[in-house]
Amino acid sequence: SMAEKTAVFNNFRALSAPGAGELAAVIKSLEEIKLSVKESLEGIKLSVNETTESLGEIKVSVTETKEDVKNLKQDNLPHISIPLPEMGKIAMKSLNDAKLRKKYGGEEGLPSIMSDEDIKAMASLGDEYESNCYVQCKLMSVCEEIGLSVVNSERTGFEWLSTLSGICKCDKRPDLIICNPCFYEARAQPNVGDKVLAVQKKLLGNDKTPLYGIKAGHPFICLDDIFIGEGKKDNLNDADVGQVKTYAGLQARLLTNSTFHRIVLFDRQKFMLFLSIRGKFTSATECGWNTPGSKQLMKNFFDVPSPLVKALKASCDALSVTPCTPQVNSPCILGAGGSGVVFRVTPTVTGLTDRRGTAVMQTKALKVVVGDSGAILRLEREWEAIKIAKLHSNRVVSAGAFFNGDEFSAYLMDEVGNAVDTSS
Repeated sequence: SMAEKTAVFNNFRALSAPGAGELAAVIKSLEEIKLSVKESLEGIKLSVNETTESLGEIKVSVTETKEDVKNLKQDNLPHISIPLPEMGKIAMKSLNDAKLRKKYGGEEGLPSIMSDEDIKAMASLGDEYESNCYVQCKLMSVCEEIGLSVVNSERTGFEWLSTLSGICKCDKRPDLIICNPCFYEARAQPNVGDKVLAVQKKLLGNDKTPLYGIKAGHPFICLDDIFIGEGKKDNLNDADVGQVKTYAGLQARLLTNSTFHRIVLFDRQKFMLFLSIRGKFTSATECGWNTPGSKQLMKNFFDVPSPLVKALKASCDALSVTPCTPQVNSPCILGAGGSGVVFRVTPTVTGLTDRRGTAVMQTKALKVVVGDSGAILRLEREWEAIKIAKLHSNRVVSAGAFFNGDEFSAYLMDEVGNAVDTSS
């Protein structure tokens, strides 16, 4: 009936209607939602502002990156997009604008690298290669005084300066390498002709012979220790500067630990000394071969031994050994890696003789670690482990003396290349 329906409806409304407490809770929840929405909107607004600032920074960063890429093409990878003459012109303009290019006027009373007669003798030579061989002989006497070798790498048949992509357009075999005697691999003397042989014999005598080779083939040998000599026949030009600029850029990219590069560019009258830092020229000094004081200028430029060279010399002195002279198929460097370099050495005094009384030179290995304290500690543990292992097996090479120096360590290993006793 209608009365029953009305009663049911009233009961349902009474049951479903909220009380005063429930209404207050609902209102409070709505207020909290409103506050939360307001805070979220404020957070979104702040986030939008921060995003706008980040986009501005990204825009600036992109602009700077574009500029860096432009400079990179000019300074370090010019062979990709810039012709050698243009690149050399840019490099020299940069040096001139920064007043980093100078001409050495000489100092009276000091010896020169060449005499006036040497200049005349070079002028009578035929091609560029003959001139480079003449310069090599003259530089040998200069560099030997500071413990460096001058190695001819022009006709070795190996392009030791290269890029991963192999797109370098200039010759990747610099004419000369100037380095510590341990840091090159010897190659057989090419056919240089009778005229060059006569010149070499006249300048060096019978006791010395020119060196031929390439940079040591281990990728961890720092190129800071490898200096480059590039020779031209006459009148250095922008293209010549562009070529050595390319060499500096390639050196900077062959290794991450390669920073400073020293290059000498020369013709028959003069030479230019370029200092490069990470592929960018920072100074250039021009000097004549017969300028008084040119010899000392050249020695000062190249006499900058790296920490590895200093550590090698100190270790050899302390352990009474001498690095082996590189021979064809017998390099001085036996191996190199992230933890050190291993050199082939011989004891300064062995006391051993054969049946005829001839001194016997025992070949040993000298492992040198420089700089990293963790690597130095690992080297000491390695040395201790080898000595302990040797007590239990003849298959383990003998470890000799250990030497701790200033930020480097080294130890000797016995008789490299001899057969291991397998009887036990």
